[in-house]
Amino acid sequence: MKFEEYVYVRPDLEQFRHEFTALLERFGSADTFEEQDAAMEAIAAARTEISSMLAIARIRHSINTADPYYKAEQDYIDEYSPSIRDSLRIITRR
Repeated sequence: MKFEEYVYVRPDLEQFRHEFTALLERFGSADTFEEQDAAMEAIAAARTEISSMLAIARIRHSINTADPYYKAEQDYIDEYSPSIRDSLRIITRR
């Protein structure tokens, strides 16, 4: 697949942060390995999805910094990136 064929959908970063926090809580409160494993799979999938969308937007903006759509996307990501980065790093601190 060529890079230009990847579909970009603006992620709702605030919703992601809430859902990611809930997944971490689900992992922390799991009573069995199976429950923790399922929570970890969901955490990994969420991280992959958000990381992919952020990377696509960043790369497309860097390819053409005059493109107003990806300039707006980069601005949106820049606004939320500190809290998203903190959410993604939490998993490595536990």
